[in-house]
Amino acid sequence: MDLYPSVVESIRAQRALLEADLVYWAGRASGSGDLPQHTSQVARLREQIAAALAATVDGTPVAADARMPFDGDVDELPGLRRGVGTVHLMWDFFRSKLAQRDTPAYALHLGAADDLAWSCYKPFLDAARRAGTVGEQELKEPPLVFYSTDRTPFAQARSKAFHAPGLDAKDLDRVVTELQRMPVPVVAMPWALANRLPDVVFVGHEVGHVIAEDLGFGVEAKTVIGGLALKDDDAGERRDVWRAWSDEIFADVVGVLATGTAFVIALAGELADAVNAIEHAAISAAKPGVYPTRSLRIALCGGVLERLGVKPPQEWAEVYRVAGDSEAYAQDVPALVEALLEHVWAPVELRLPDVLSWNGQLEDEASAVARSVLRKTPAPVPFNARLWIAAAVQASVERPEEYARLALDTSMATFIVRRRNDRTRSVRGVAPSDAGEPVTARGGAHPPSSDQAAGEAMAERLGLNPSRTEPRSANARSSHDQHQ
Repeated sequence: MDLYPSVVESIRAQRALLEADLVYWAGRASGSGDLPQHTSQVARLREQIAAALAATVDGTPVAADARMPFDGDVDELPGLRRGVGTVHLMWDFFRSKLAQRDTPAYALHLGAADDLAWSCYKPFLDAARRAGTVGEQELKEPPLVFYSTDRTPFAQARSKAFHAPGLDAKDLDRVVTELQRMPVPVVAMPWALANRLPDVVFVGHEVGHVIAEDLGFGVEAKTVIGGLALKDDDAGERRDVWRAWSDEIFADVVGVLATGTAFVIALAGELADAVNAIEHAAISAAKPGVYPTRSLRIALCGGVLERLGVKPPQEWAEVYRVAGDSEAYAQDVPALVEALLEHVWAPVELRLPDVLSWNGQLEDEASAVARSVLRKTPAPVPFNARLWIAAAVQASVERPEEYARLALDTSMATFIVRRRNDRTRSVRGVAPSDAGEPVTARGGAHPPSSDQAAGEAMAERLGLNPSRTEPRSANARSSHDQHQ
């Protein structure tokens, strides 16, 4: 076989392998598969990826219905390779994260993290649906939690989280942008936290970023903070700095609403540093960065707890003073907390605590669960993933040696996953029983779904089909035309 057709056959094989892999994962994530909680995630990803692939190869010799002899030359090969290869990379971004659940040593911990993410995300989605502010086609699926080589947790696709070989800088930026459009947000936990259940509380903060980005809370948070009238801030300098920090502030508020004092305890442990570094952290009005100082983050979270009727933990205050540049900003915390918690948010037409609640009763229940697991006695309260993860923090802090001796990281994660009462999950209310059959070529017999259209648009934006910009061979042209 000549060089050109032999390479085309190789690329055709890559296309067929991707199609087969999508079918494989759809089966695993179906209602009868071993990953049913991911049914809707995989179903929607499959449809978008399949549509992108179909649009990429349409009218080229790589299309499934193209037949030899292929009329073309080697000049076409880079474009064909790039198209199919890029769609492979798009799918691999999600497949590699799903595949982490195939390692038994990590599956339970990832499952517990998935459950916390869903228990924080679902109330906002349900509220937005009831309010009618977000169309069904705009909703994204539950966040997918995975382990990352980053040192800190993060949400959504970032270029540093996607080092795909074979992509130049231009392609890398464009692919990352497309990943952020996909219907499944991702939340990363560092590998250093793998199987450490108390650190799962940080997932609540990261889901706060997903909520802010996907449902419009981020834009509104800037507006709410930008409207504050702060004492001795006539020029609005401090207000503008707070506004610059709004993304992280909103995520911290969601973190507190998710697991209460447990989040604040874990955050304090993560932020702890030398006294001088904490108390003399500088704040630049011109370049404030994205995070409040560590003292202000703890003060803000403590203020949220107080507003919810929960006593904040005092361990941080026993070590650090609010001093230096942070001191002037600390006086703003009560007004900031009141504005964020009492504001009626447009995407849900509710206050934040009305959507994701935490209060003194839940705090007491989390403490009761912590005592029970340390004593190996049944918990006296109904199961709730948020409570159990909050209890893991409390138990690990109160009696760390006993927590380790009882292997509570594993036993509590097992308990959480086994108490799932939703076999499948979907933002659209009812998850499909299986992943269905995605459209694999244009011009099908039924109208395109929003995900099919999104996949085709993705291929178009990335310029993956060389036949859209280059003359097609006669054979490829006839293959394409039969779909018109």
